[in-house]
Amino acid sequence: MNYQKQLPKIKVVLDIESFNQLVELLSRYEKYDGEKVANKCTRLKEKILKYSVPYEDDEQNVFIDIRFFPNEATDLIYLLLSNIKEIIANDNYYAILLKAKESIKENNN
Repeated sequence: MNYQKQLPKIKVVLDIESFNQLVELLSRYEKYDGEKVANKCTRLKEKILKYSVPYEDDEQNVFIDIRFFPNEATDLIYLLLSNIKEIIANDNYYAILLKAKESIKENNN
C-alpha cells in the first residue's frame, strides 16, 4: 500500500509579526484553567512551530505558510474570537444575517 500525503485544506499566510502574535496567543491559552482548551492550544502551537513553512517573496518580504485541517481551524477561530473582547460592534450584524436568510428563503419559494 502506498503512503498518501494528506495536505491540510486550509491555508493561512502570515507575516512575521502576525505569526509571533498567533503563537503568543496560543502560549497564553496553554496556561488556561480549562484542560481541554489548554490541550488544544498546546497541540496547535506545536504543529504550527513544527510544520509551518517560512518563505520570501520577490520583494524579500518574509511570510509563513500555515496549513490547518478544518477541525484545527475551528479551534483556532474559537480561540481568536474569545480573545477580541475589546471589539464592540456598532451594528447589529445578527439582524442583518436574519434579513439575508429571510430574503434567501423568500427567493427560493
